[in-house]
Amino acid sequence: MDSQNQNIEKIRQYMMLKKEISEQNKIIKSYRVVQKELEKKILDFLLKNDIDELDLGKKNMKIVVNKKEKKEAVNKKYIEKRCLEFVNGDVSQAKNLIGFIYDKESRPTVLKKKLKNPKIKKK
Repeated sequence: MDSQNQNIEKIRQYMMLKKEISEQNKIIKSYRVVQKELEKKILDFLLKNDIDELDLGKKNMKIVVNKKEKKEAVNKKYIEKRCLEFVNGDVSQAKNLIGFIYDKESRPTVLKKKLKNPKIKKK
């Protein structure tokens, strides 16, 4: 019986932590929205005035415009374009190739397990 009580206590603690994390994430989300807006305005200002680095004179009060090239995302539109190029513009072959790539039946499935506590609907 004692082991059952310990497990029940663990579940209660888990549920409490899950609720607290959810509440804190809502607060963090609102901070991120404000941060993103400020970042956009600051970046626009720095780029408009051709400033790559700004030092405000205090410790850790330096901001740098980070420029980095990266590849575009591999999405459905990109895959379709590349398949069409691969088969030298043959639309029929490109469609077959795309169908082969996106065939849901041949894709392996993965079983993921996690805890979930569904909301209880009040009547």
